[in-house]
Amino acid sequence: PPPAFKGKGGSFDMRNSVAFELTSNKIKKQFLRTSSSNRYEFFNFDQDYVKGEDFFGRPLGGTNMDLKVSNLIEENMVKTMDDLKVRYPKITFGLRALDSKSNLPADYTEITSSLAQLIKNWLQGKPGVHHICSQIYFDTGDGAGATGILGKTEMIFGERSVDPSYFLKYPIRNLNPPMTVDHEFTHTQQGYIRGLEYIKLRDLRSKYEHSAKFGASMGRIEKLLISAAKKKYPSFTGKYTDILPEEYAQVWQIEHGKLLVAYQKSLGINNDLVREIALTLAAKVYSDKGFNNLLKGVDKLQMIVHGKITLPTEKRYKGSLTEENLQKRIRYAHNLDKIEKYLKARAIDNSISEKTRKIAGELSRKLKKIIISRTGGLTSAYFGKYSQETNPELETTYGELPPIKARKVSLEAAQLEYDRVYSIYQDIKKRGKTPPEWLLKKAEKRYYTIMGGKDCPYKQSHGCGPCLSYTLLCKPPSLVNPDLVKLAK
Repeated sequence: PPPAFKGKGGSFDMRNSVAFELTSNKIKKQFLRTSSSNRYEFFNFDQDYVKGEDFFGRPLGGTNMDLKVSNLIEENMVKTMDDLKVRYPKITFGLRALDSKSNLPADYTEITSSLAQLIKNWLQGKPGVHHICSQIYFDTGDGAGATGILGKTEMIFGERSVDPSYFLKYPIRNLNPPMTVDHEFTHTQQGYIRGLEYIKLRDLRSKYEHSAKFGASMGRIEKLLISAAKKKYPSFTGKYTDILPEEYAQVWQIEHGKLLVAYQKSLGINNDLVREIALTLAAKVYSDKGFNNLLKGVDKLQMIVHGKITLPTEKRYKGSLTEENLQKRIRYAHNLDKIEKYLKARAIDNSISEKTRKIAGELSRKLKKIIISRTGGLTSAYFGKYSQETNPELETTYGELPPIKARKVSLEAAQLEYDRVYSIYQDIKKRGKTPPEWLLKKAEKRYYTIMGGKDCPYKQSHGCGPCLSYTLLCKPPSLVNPDLVKLAK
């Protein structure tokens, strides 16, 4: 194997450990087990240890972080991408750099046994994953990601991003390696929905453009533009054969686009529903008594380090709470993530004094505390905004919360989470493929746990069950298939 790969979080070795168990002559019910994944776990049993069986008992400690440490040959033989390909032939496995501008080390030609066993354990018992995510790639970095749309999605994992030793040194929220895979898999579900929406919206927009309602609206706009053009250009008669002057033609295009955007907004696409939830939670952060003082602290910090970033003032933040224009309010929400990233960067910036770094670190901790206290356990990543997308981390971060915390954060997010999975399930089934029953059952169990039971006592709005929030693609089971009704009971 090649030398250990060095990088942030220390090096990792391509060599795998030998699976073995150490037992004590004095304490028969305790033993140490290590597997070919370079992980170990210390067990204590309430029953006599039976050699050869994959008992787990009560763990006392280890480096596994919720990963399996098995004594079975079958488990320990999974060490390479080929081992994954044999077990999951409908999924493509390969090597690819997460950052398109970077190259993989020349010596990195195979993944570690730890990564291979993580992916194998995660995929185990999840038939139909390939309908949603058909490609999984690996690199040597400390990041993970997911891209693509409608079943042509992919996940990429850096060795360090899911390595237990890295997690212990650089913890990410309350995640463990399997939860990181869950997080990225949720992103592939978002991609699946975006693909379905693109097809659906394309057809709906086309029908709307040819509808009498759209024609009447554009007719009124055309009359106004023709009237204005006649006043400015005497030679323009407004007849069918006349070409509308350029500036009026541009206005026509703009108004045409506005009507289509307004129509699309009325349909309730997933991004808009997610954005509304993020804005509601952001407002809770703005209203915290300590938030305005924190903004003042950030202003003072910027004056000290002479490093300006474009941040809204305290007054503008307060005004955003009553801002009716959705697009304007979005600006403030994603700045929460921008502020935290700025503070974290200054806290480790060696070009400024230690005292100033400490100030930045303290402000970063205060912001984190405010966000967690006002949202129930989320981070600023929840509010991040990327180009034309909505808040992509909202659904993934919300999915990391245990049901009780999720209930306190947002019941609307729980409804949307269930509707998203239900929509994907319905589409796969409609295509004549075997849908992932495990995913629907998992989503259903989580939804009703958050809502407090089948009658949803914690849900303040009317109704209980799937397809109550996201109705563009999600259809109530009673209107689709009686088998889905049985599954939902």
